[in-house]
Amino acid sequence: MTPKHPNLISNWSIRLPMSAILLATALLLPNLGNAFKHGQGYMVRGGIGCATFLAQYQHNLQNRIGDDMITMEFSQTHGWIKGYLTAYNAWVKNGLLDVSAGFDADDLEGWVAKYCGENPEADLPDALKAFVNQSLQGNSRPSSERGI
Repeated sequence: MTPKHPNLISNWSIRLPMSAILLATALLLPNLGNAFKHGQGYMVRGGIGCATFLAQYQHNLQNRIGDDMITMEFSQTHGWIKGYLTAYNAWVKNGLLDVSAGFDADDLEGWVAKYCGENPEADLPDALKAFVNQSLQGNSRPSSERGI
């Protein structure tokens, strides 16, 4: 039987794994807030190095078809960033509902790109941890400049 909307199946096949990843992250990292508050270690799955992030980020900026779009190649990294911050927002009791409030995706990814450019030995989880820490201190502001 052929589905009436063939794209619906592909959309579900993309969204279902991302939903499963976000749910698993939320369930498997109940101590994420303590890791940020007390400097304790925690396991990160799927984080990439800053050099890889910068290459993907630049490719995305050069090849996307619109400012509010991302390339297919960048979609996994984009989703990983959103999942990381979603897990943080869900588990840390700091009085904020959204640690990245005021940042759109381009602002946030630009902030990460700047961090990675200044810290090439770091990785994406390091960059997001620095973003969260600076956001909590009130030192992170969206940049009017895009890119690095």
